[in-house]
Amino acid sequence: MEEILKRISSYNLANYIVPGIIYTLLMSEYLNYTEILQNPILLLIVAYFIGVVISRFGSIVIAPCLSLFLSKKHTYQEYLCAEKSDAKIQSLVEDQNLYRSIISLLIISYFSIKYLDIRSSYEWIQKYEYEIFFINLVILFILAYAKQSNFINGRVLSYLRSTKNPTQ
Repeated sequence: MEEILKRISSYNLANYIVPGIIYTLLMSEYLNYTEILQNPILLLIVAYFIGVVISRFGSIVIAPCLSLFLSKKHTYQEYLCAEKSDAKIQSLVEDQNLYRSIISLLIISYFSIKYLDIRSSYEWIQKYEYEIFFINLVILFILAYAKQSNFINGRVLSYLRSTKNPTQ
């Protein structure tokens, strides 16, 4: 377990594991998580997955909503250029992503609790809750995959431009 924890980056810890553990602890009041909470390795795996879901929800849903109210966002190309000359930007982005994950955690926790409160009132929700859950996860991860692919393509394009014009 100690070896696993040594290999976890600060980003994964802050944006996946911590929100996942907090969500698991919050929801343990509503769901039977006894086995998960008593097994540290299982808790770490479950928390990591839940944290990834929380983080991706934040990236796909929360970030676009927040950007409506915030100052101008720079293009990915501008970000890559700035990151090369200012090492502090990476740390600031990690902090920003942590805040977004916390916002996402709070919103998902609120709606999870509300869902658990109302699900017994609607038979169709109980009947199809697993299908709804898995379809939403598939959609979320398809969108996350597409977004990640765009980031990778942006980095490749940036590299290709810099090798064609080394003065950039």
